[in-house]
Amino acid sequence: MRSADRGSATILTVALISVLMSCGVVGLAVVQAALITARVQMAADLAALAGAQDTGDPCGASAAVAEANGAAITGCRIDGPDVVVAVTMPAPALVERMALAAGRPSPVVSAQARAGY
Repeated sequence: MRSADRGSATILTVALISVLMSCGVVGLAVVQAALITARVQMAADLAALAGAQDTGDPCGASAAVAEANGAAITGCRIDGPDVVVAVTMPAPALVERMALAAGRPSPVVSAQARAGY
């Protein structure tokens, strides 16, 4: 081995580890984003179902169920026999940090659901 090549394996190993760790962080952020999307859709579905079952105050029941599931209700309306709700939930901390590092505003995940009487 030539003396000019000494230590090159260390540099290549450090570079490879850095690339693998970066891919792992991005992969974790994608998984967290997928999970929060499913969670906010579930909260919207449950809120719409609760509103459809409550004939007295459908929007109040929807808001209570959405908040119990960690979401904030952003809209509720009665559309004929249906209750339509919209809910939001903040993005996970890792996704929020990545967005802020990219110079973008903090993302908010939203979903809408409809359920009938």
